[in-house]
Amino acid sequence: MSLFGASQLAALALAGLQATAMAAPCGCAPFAPDAEQSVPAPAAPSPEARTLRDFVLFAHRRIGADLIRQQGPYLDTVSTYLSSCPDETLKRAWLRRALAATSDTSQFAERIAHAYEQARACPPPAQ
Repeated sequence: MSLFGASQLAALALAGLQATAMAAPCGCAPFAPDAEQSVPAPAAPSPEARTLRDFVLFAHRRIGADLIRQQGPYLDTVSTYLSSCPDETLKRAWLRRALAATSDTSQFAERIAHAYEQARACPPPAQ
């Protein structure tokens, strides 16, 4: 193997390691209390993420009321979209923290859409 080929191989290996390190966490890790709660940078979301974001923008008050009651159809709809974590209690606690930490409805909706996009990149949870 030539020196040029070896350097290309090393660069590809390094890029693979960096991509693995930067990959989104799967399962319930994104919903843990110590997980990063930053507002994601706007990106081109999938059509499903846009639909979820628009639903949250429309129903954020009802979602908040469902969070207070700890049950309800709006909360169930959002939880269904975040299917990478089977622990409903952890997801609902994350939703409460996300709602409390955002200064406006659009940030809350973007955060949920971002969590949905991360969950789509993960393999389905084991049943």
